[in-house]
Amino acid sequence: MTMSLNRRLLLAASIVLLAFFGITGLVLERAYRHSAEQAVFDRLQGQVIALIAALEQGDDGRIYLANALAETRFFTAGSGLYGQVGRNDGRDVWHSPSLTVQELAVAPLLRGQHFFGQDRLAPDTPVFVFSLGTSWEENTSFERSYTFTVAEHRQAFDDQLAAYRRLLWGWLAAVALGLLLVQGSILRWGLAPLRRVATELVEIKAGHQQGLNYDYPRELRGLTDNLNALLEAQRCQLRRYREALGNLAHSLKTPLALLQGNAESTQQDASALVQEQVERMAQIIDYQLQRAAAAGQTALTAPVAVATLAGQVLAALDKVYYDKGVVADCLIDVGLEVQLDRQDMMEMLGNLLDNAYKYGRRQVVVTAGLCEHHAGENSGSVFECCVEDDGPGIEASQWRHVLQRGARAGLAQVSGQGIGLAVVQDIVVAYGGQMTLGVSRWRGARVCVHLPLMNTPA
Repeated sequence: MTMSLNRRLLLAASIVLLAFFGITGLVLERAYRHSAEQAVFDRLQGQVIALIAALEQGDDGRIYLANALAETRFFTAGSGLYGQVGRNDGRDVWHSPSLTVQELAVAPLLRGQHFFGQDRLAPDTPVFVFSLGTSWEENTSFERSYTFTVAEHRQAFDDQLAAYRRLLWGWLAAVALGLLLVQGSILRWGLAPLRRVATELVEIKAGHQQGLNYDYPRELRGLTDNLNALLEAQRCQLRRYREALGNLAHSLKTPLALLQGNAESTQQDASALVQEQVERMAQIIDYQLQRAAAAGQTALTAPVAVATLAGQVLAALDKVYYDKGVVADCLIDVGLEVQLDRQDMMEMLGNLLDNAYKYGRRQVVVTAGLCEHHAGENSGSVFECCVEDDGPGIEASQWRHVLQRGARAGLAQVSGQGIGLAVVQDIVVAYGGQMTLGVSRWRGARVCVHLPLMNTPA
């Protein structure tokens, strides 16, 4: 089973926190141990200096305690603090009454040298040892070297370090657990909008609502707005199919009734009527299917290279109308891309250019580009495409008429069904745009479509 996002993030956060607190704990423990050992070093060094100050050398060369020591543990057996003075020639000169087990095994040190480390007086008696080398003059011509040593039991140090470990790791574990709980709460709160999306999608699937209605954060608004746009586009597509099927069924009733009546009549010459009704039925079916197939505006549509698509349409029409010798100019930037359905764009360009080739004499021009439209909240980019020809043109009084299904501009000598502009008009309406008719530079027809482009949410 795939792990949820919440568990993935919580697991990753847990690993990071455990690694961080583990490393932090080890560093703090090492720093505390070093600090505690430094404290032992300073303490033992002070004891050695005090021992040197308290001992003196007699006339006979022997070392004796001339001054009282402030640390009474030197005189208590098993106190954990031990002192020893030895000559560098190997003779033991003095040791504290607390040292009853054995002598401290230390190497002789020259004057000014010191040693700090660990040793054992017995298998169960670990100690810290500090030694310092010094020398005394026995007469004006002879100097004797001594090594002063102080040792302290490790038990207090180990107990102190163990107590610090328990306190340190206990607090780190408590803080880590608290942070994990806080992190889990933050993740649950942060991922709540995603769970809301899933819940609303279930409601949409069940038919309880039409779209994602919750006020989602900015980071998710692009996703939710695109999903809403996709859902709306699907609803519009379904509505167009249903309307087209209903219109198709209604429109075919009359031609079918006429054909049925003609089949039951005794007239011999009925071919003209049959041909007329068959063409009418083909026109109705073609128009309704093209109208239903319009995709309409959707945020998930891939961009279309307009110049490339127009070039393909022109190349096909050049072959169809080869005998007319039409000269077509495509004035469209090669890099122009718009987020419109490719089939809709092909249908619009195909119908507009086909009419231009069909009704024009020798000249056809197609232009396209983007412009900014400012109208309050509806401001944004608009795609404009215009097709001009040098034909007889369309009278202004007929502009509204030619946009109706089956209507033509009065040129009966030109073949066609009269549904091209009506199909383009339906596609334009599906995108929330508009189509305008006018006069071209050659006094022919000029047809322009204006389609607002959907702004991609940030």
